[in-house]
Amino acid sequence: MARYDRRIATRITRDADNRLRLAALAFRRPLSALLTEVIDQALPTADELTERLKNDVSVEAGAA
Repeated sequence: MARYDRRIATRITRDADNRLRLAALAFRRPLSALLTEVIDQALPTADELTERLKNDVSVEAGAA
């Protein structure tokens, strides 16, 4: 499995970039704070994701 222990530095679509920057201006929030808030609202918690990964591994082990 890939390791995901490095800081994220990725490209997003131009439209997503524009919308994110406009939202930061409109809400008068730093870009990083706005992005963190959006991610927190859109994704499950780390505990929920960890549990999901554990369940996926259990299912795969049972199928083998």
